[in-house]
Formats: sequence, structure tokens, C-alpha cells
Amino acid sequence: MRWVLTVSVVVVAGCGSGHGALSPGAGGSGASATAGQGGSAPSTGNGGRSSDGAAGATNAAAGASGSDAGVGASDASTEIGAATRLVPWQVEADGTDPLIMGIFDQQEKVHCQFLPDETGQLRCLPIALATFTQTAWFSDAACTKRIYTTALSGVGGSWTDRPTALPLPRVACAPNRYVVGTLKSLTAGAPHFGGTSCAAITPAPSPGYGLGEMTVVDVQTPDRWVTGTAVDGPRIGQRARVKMVEAPDGSRFTTDLFDEQWSRSCGLVANIDQVFCQVPTPMPVGVEGSQCAGKPVWLVHACEDPPFLGGGVAVGPQWNGPVTHSGHGCIGVPLGSTADGPNGFFEAGLLIGNGDVNMPSQPWLAKGTGRLRLRGLADDDGQVVTLPATVLWSELDTAVIQGAHARYIDSVANTTCNPIRTPEGLLRCVPTSIGLTFDSGFFADAGCTTPAFYCPNYADTCAGALIMSASLDPNGEVRATALSSARMLPTVFGGAPAGPCAPAPFTSPGMFAMGADATWTQFPTFSEQNGRAPDGL
Repeated sequence: MRWVLTVSVVVVAGCGSGHGALSPGAGGSGASATAGQGGSAPSTGNGGRSSDGAAGATNAAAGASGSDAGVGASDASTEIGAATRLVPWQVEADGTDPLIMGIFDQQEKVHCQFLPDETGQLRCLPIALATFTQTAWFSDAACTKRIYTTALSGVGGSWTDRPTALPLPRVACAPNRYVVGTLKSLTAGAPHFGGTSCAAITPAPSPGYGLGEMTVVDVQTPDRWVTGTAVDGPRIGQRARVKMVEAPDGSRFTTDLFDEQWSRSCGLVANIDQVFCQVPTPMPVGVEGSQCAGKPVWLVHACEDPPFLGGGVAVGPQWNGPVTHSGHGCIGVPLGSTADGPNGFFEAGLLIGNGDVNMPSQPWLAKGTGRLRLRGLADDDGQVVTLPATVLWSELDTAVIQGAHARYIDSVANTTCNPIRTPEGLLRCVPTSIGLTFDSGFFADAGCTTPAFYCPNYADTCAGALIMSASLDPNGEVRATALSSARMLPTVFGGAPAGPCAPAPFTSPGMFAMGADATWTQFPTFSEQNGRAPDGL
């Protein structure tokens, strides 16, 4: 993966967290599941349905039921001692709190996340860096070793033969439970089995373009992994409770944010310097009827129990007729179904007041006295609470985030910044004024070999702006590869490889190519404890 970043509003976060989606037992559907570092696991909240991926592992431990009889366990138990075993993976700068990135198990030498095991007990289970999508196929004739698809050209291949949390097939919308097992790559054309009678599938299904297949090798007893107990942390904005898990030695780790008014997990949304915690809700998908002319409807998945619908309205009556939306004509919207039951279309109910939908916006506060000051939010007692990167925006690890989401204030440069690994191997706080620009498909030269890029925010010019190219390492970390200044282009070229390279007319926005190299020493450095190795551990 190749990125080029330019001075603007957006920055790449150096959080480097990943996700895994692995369930070894027979049965289940073709849906994907995730278990990311410090991310979210399913939760039922107060209702009979759960919002998959919306709530933290703290809540997932409550109300889970059933285990997978088709999964055996190998004898890999170890005694869990009383000494400190779980320690934070953290980024450090003088004069401010550490930025917690996740949890490191010193005994097993893996990064882990608290998830419920097959009995419902919270344990810090090892997590993967790749996304694995569960299929309906198995690699063995007994249909006990499930097959998953993943982009093996990325970080998926680096997780072969390593322990990782494997979600068990969910039962009747109950929260996912997990075992720990290992995976291996499946060769092209390997036998596939499936169906109610567990028979060979001929010909073997193809995983799809750009994907490879992995299958379960074995699973382990849960006893080797540290247990935890869900506890409450401080509250933000009189409403968003910090949820934590306490290990046997008394160490605590933040796992989630929870809107106490709606009894649901929530995620932070930033708007410039104000932040609020938002409960995930369904969004409108179309309108009633077959003519694209009826009232709007919302799609609620089988295991969702939303407290309200997107747009701040209560859940109204169920709609059982056709649903359409405008596109290339008037297009029908499928209802769909899952292994847990059918989805449903719903109308809007009464409008909910803005003050009830989300917690009141809170200002970012900087904590510390050094050059770099970690940003946090005030709790009910006025103390600044700094939150782990993966709890703030668990779905944006190694992705582009706006300056409003920046983790640090650089008090000398008077700018916000985020940790980025630079070519010399150091973590530096790179300003959020450096923004992401993808390859445009145009080139700076008549041979169509030097890429051209659009100016940030599609401005007419960006001459002299700093440019940072970056890539995604196998361990899930964003790594900068070069820093240079923008060179404006009066002409760009296109056509290759489909046709001859020729000048391509354009008027706006401005386009640039990389210019003179710049130095990294202008950006302050961090130290790191218990981070990920280059190969992903």
C-alpha cells in the first residue's frame, strides 16, 4: 500500500491496530466478525438484539450463552501468576501522560484484548492484524476447521501459525464468545467441505480476486490467558462512562465508552475542538413503495436493537412492503437475512430532542507541561482523562484522521500532531497539517513514470507544501518513507498503461509532484514501550 501525504488538514494515525475474524466450529453464516486490538466486540445492551461490533468487550461478557461443541481444545494450559503480567503498549513523551495503544502479555509475548471466552469469562486474548471473513466452507471432511478469506498480500500472511482469538458461531444474537487457535494458509484448489451433510464441494470455491484462504489448525484451552473483571471508570460529560477491565493483579485497562442514558456503547465524534460520544444507529436506506416516492425507511439488522434511528427519531412501525431508492432509475432495496433471523425495515417515530440523542459536546483539553501534550477530556470532577487510541477511534487505526482527532498538541510549533514512524525508525509527532493524497492516475513527466497528485482540499496551488509518502507495514503500522516539498505542475500526463502517454488537460484543482527532500528533525520524537515488532508480534 502506498500513500503520499501533503500539508493540509488530514494526517495518518500511527496506531497500527488490526482485526481478526475467526470462528472454528461448524455451522454459522458467511458473515465476518472482528476482534481488534482495543476495539469493540458485540453487545446486547438492554434489548433483545445486539449491535454487532458496536459495543466493547466489557458489555459482551454479560448475557452470552452457549459454546461450540464442534471445537476441541489442546492441552496448552499455564498457571497465571499474581505478578504483573499485562502491561500497556504505550507511546511516551516527557511532561505528559503516556498514550496507551493496547495491552501486551509479557508471558505469552503477544498483544491482546479482553474478550469473553467460551464460558463467558473475560480474558486478554491475542488478536490478529488482518481482517478474516468467515465463509460457509471447511477444510476437513468433518466440517470442524472453518475456512476464512483474507488479503494475504497484506498483513494476513504474517499471522500464519500464531495464536489469535477465534469467535465461535453466535447463537440467537448472543454476543460472540472466543477461543484461541492458530491458522494456516490454504493452497489453491484445496478440498472444501460444507452443507448440512458436510460433503465435498466440487469444484472448490474460489476466494475471490486479491484474496487468499486460511483455515483453523487447532484451538487451545483458555486457561493460559489472563482473566479480567469489568469495572467502571470515570464519566465524561455527565453521561459517557469509561468502561474498564481489571486484571487479577489490580491493573486496569480501558475497553469502551458507554452512553449511560441509552445504555449503549458510543464512539467519539470530533468537530474542530469539540467532541461528543455517539451511539451507532441505522441510517435511511430508501423509501416506501416501488416508485421512489414514499416515506423514508431504515434497515435494522436482525441482531440490532437501536435505541433510536439515524437522524434522531424514535423507532417507528415496521414496514413490510417494497423499498426503493433513486439511482440509475428506481432501484429496489433488498431486506436480507442472517443466520440469526430476518432483517427489518422500519419507519421513523417521534423526533427525539438534540440534547437526548448525544451527550453534550466537550472541549479537548491538553494535559502536561512538556512540548508535547496529550489531549483528553474532563471527567465529572474536572480531571483530564486521556483515553487509549483504540478506544477513541478503534475503526481508524492506521487510517486517515482529521486534525480534529489529533492526539497531541505541540506547544512549541503551536499545532496538533500524531505519532508516525519515520524512515530512521523513530516515532515523531508529525503535524496534522500534513494531509493524505492518493495517486491521481496522472503523471508529472512525458514518460508517465513520476506520479502527480492533487493539491490538498483541491486547492488551486500548494507550491512548497511538505509532502510525506508512507506505507503500511506488515505489523499494521503506518511508516513514513520520504519527506519533500511540493513542486507545482503546469502540465500533467496520462494514458499509460492503457494507452500512449500524452498531455492531459486540466484546469482545477492544482497538481504537484514531489520536489526537494526535507528533514525529519523538525518534528519531536517519542519513545515506545511494548510495541509491535516489524513482523507483527
